[in-house]
Amino acid sequence: MASISKSLWFTAIAAIAAATGADAASVTNKDATSQTIIVDDGGGRSAITIPAGESADFCANGCLVTFPDGESEALTGAEMIEITATSVSIR
Repeated sequence: MASISKSLWFTAIAAIAAATGADAASVTNKDATSQTIIVDDGGGRSAITIPAGESADFCANGCLVTFPDGESEALTGAEMIEITATSVSIR
């Protein structure tokens, strides 16, 4: 039952992203050390490591992302994210 709900949830996120014309979420690491986020796009989980001072695009069709502080957030793919030390800012 949980897998059906999860599947529907990811389908809804993907539909929202498609409707808004989202390209991809962008994460910038403003910390002095590399940071790793975990991305679950409905098709699987992957870890993305962002070196200090670098940026990466991900989540073109909606996803669930877990940040280094352990917090999770559902994204549509249009967000701009900044990681600074122990805080995460999403716009």
